[in-house]
Amino acid sequence: MEETIEVKRQIIRHEGDDAEKRFLKMVSGSRETNNGKNGDAIVEVDDKYYYIEIKECSSTTMNKGTINQIRPIKYIPLVIWFSKQ
Repeated sequence: MEETIEVKRQIIRHEGDDAEKRFLKMVSGSRETNNGKNGDAIVEVDDKYYYIEIKECSSTTMNKGTINQIRPIKYIPLVIWFSKQ
């Protein structure tokens, strides 16, 4: 009889919420998006709207931390908040 091992998947969907909130506070002309597939925030620049992807990295730059779930195929600006700096 084979033994089945159940592996719980770590939920990372809301891991960057703090970084997103900080971005929205810091950047005038930014607002939340209602479609996370397009980006985490929308920024208005010269009467045009741009989706922005926001990530958080808690490692120091000396430790070469990694950023999860980056999809370069989206071709949108990426903002990374280093929370320990």
